This record gives sequence, structure tokens and C-alpha cells, in this order.
Amino acid sequence: MQERGVIPEPAQERAIPTVKAVLDATIQMLEDGGEAAVRLDEVLRVSGISRGSLYHHFGSREGLIEAARLAQFTRSVTEDITVLRRAILESPSKDDLRKRLRLITEAVGSIDRKHQRLFRISILASAYGRPTLERALGEEQKLVTDQISGLVVESQERGWVRRDVDARAVASFIQAYSLGRVLVDIDTDRTSDENWFEVVSIAIEHLLFGK
Repeated sequence: MQERGVIPEPAQERAIPTVKAVLDATIQMLEDGGEAAVRLDEVLRVSGISRGSLYHHFGSREGLIEAARLAQFTRSVTEDITVLRRAILESPSKDDLRKRLRLITEAVGSIDRKHQRLFRISILASAYGRPTLERALGEEQKLVTDQISGLVVESQERGWVRRDVDARAVASFIQAYSLGRVLVDIDTDRTSDENWFEVVSIAIEHLLFGK
């Protein structure tokens, strides 16, 4: 998936490494200390580009942060889509797909990914009061839902997933329960992982397979 929206699209191929270097440096600062940690002098030092080049590609510090936020979002969802696509396209049977989806649910919802879930929430929250970033994230989210929806349609055409449910609504639900797991993460009296996975598995079983 290409990085879109507020991320600049270099007119020349030689500019692509420059943009990537700046984004990588900025993303690392965001992950280490949030937006307050993004200092242009440090970005310039780490990425090795000139101040003029930075402003040429990103316009301002705010433009740089918005571009980095979008890049963060794109990278985080691309990995999850790749895993889901592989599970659906490589499953030799409906029963095998069931098993793979259960494993994905457990992996995505594991406590080890707590930081990643909170991180994605923080990216979405950063769009508040930033209409340009909000639109760009919305465009990227549409692409994500399009891809997952296409995988659901393919499973429906194979006869593995019930056809009386809207593929796009299913795609949105899959993303919602994965991201919604963050509510369990922060609950001081959180339910057990086993109970959470069981409830999600029952919901998926009914939604996708009609049982």
C-alpha cells in the first residue's frame, strides 16, 4: 500500500530516499516521546538532509508531523492486512480458515500487542483538530477496508463465508473488535484473555459461518 494523503509524493525518484529518511527519523521520535520530542534540528541531524529540503517536501514542522502520523498508520495496518490476506488466500478449506482466524484473533489480541493497539489509537486521536490529517487518514482507512472487504467477498464466492452479510460491514467489524481490545487492555478489572478470545470467536463464528 502506498503512503498517501499528506505524505509528499516526490517528483523525482532520487527524492524518495530523502522523504523516507525524514519520515523514519520523525516516526522514531514520535514513538520515543510523542510530538513534543520532534525537534527539527534533530530530524535534520539524524536524516542527514538540509533544512531547505525538509521544508520543500513537508512545508513546516506541522506538515512533517502529519505526514509521519499518516505513515505510522499505514505501516501499522499494512502488517495486519498481510496476515489476514495470507490466511484467507492460503486456506485450503473452510475448516482451515476457521482455525487460522482463531489463531489470528489470539495473536492480534495478545497482551504483547497492547502497545501497538494504544499506539494506533494515539495516531487516530492526533487527527483531532487537524482536518488535513483527518481526511488523509480517512482515505487510507477506506483503502484498508476496501482490501479486507475484497477478501471477505472472495471467501463468500468460495462458499466459505455466509453471503447474507455485507462484506464491507464485516470488514469494519473485524477492524473494530481488533482495535476495541484496547478497552480490555486498560480495564483495571480486565477479563481474562481466554474469556475475551472465546467471546470474539463465538461472534466471528456466527457472523462469518452462521453457526
